[in-house]
Amino acid sequence: MALGLFLAGWPLLAETYAAWQQETSLSSLEEGVPEDNPVLAGEAPSNLSQEAARQVGPHVLHPPFILEIPALNLKVAVGDGTDPATLKKGPGLYHEGSLPGEGGNVAIAGHRTTYGAPFRHVDELKPGDLMILRKGTVTYVYRFTQMWVVEPTDWSPIAPTDVPSLTLTTCHPPGSAAYRLIIRGELEPSIP
Repeated sequence: MALGLFLAGWPLLAETYAAWQQETSLSSLEEGVPEDNPVLAGEAPSNLSQEAARQVGPHVLHPPFILEIPALNLKVAVGDGTDPATLKKGPGLYHEGSLPGEGGNVAIAGHRTTYGAPFRHVDELKPGDLMILRKGTVTYVYRFTQMWVVEPTDWSPIAPTDVPSLTLTTCHPPGSAAYRLIIRGELEPSIP
């Protein structure tokens, strides 16, 4: 009987744990960046060559950073990678894409119905809605431009783009992994 209760309550426990991890990540990012952690401070990692570090520049965001979508009342920490362990904690940055501040295509994956379901309502975005990436004093604002559905084997949405873009990917329809819903926004040159 105890095992049955545990198994019945497991989904709720997993969701609660994921929400707690996400809140902990947001709290640490909101409180500021430790001065002794150059990666969190948005500086290039020390394992990059001097030339690569100059190309990356001081305004490139390295995970974790915050994704905000005001129209959806969404504010989540974005982790490094799209492996199952990272996505259980919240959205994750595709390594195949660009880092925010490098130009190109910043691509982020997130769950739609499990592990806190951070991308549950992304299909409700309207053209012109803002998607914001930030860490510390560095902020990048993207304006939602398009949404489409692809096969789960189609990697073209995270391919490089000519225009600095933000691409969000999630399963579609909700509760199924049959397809991927793609959300795309373009970088705003400046927001007053």
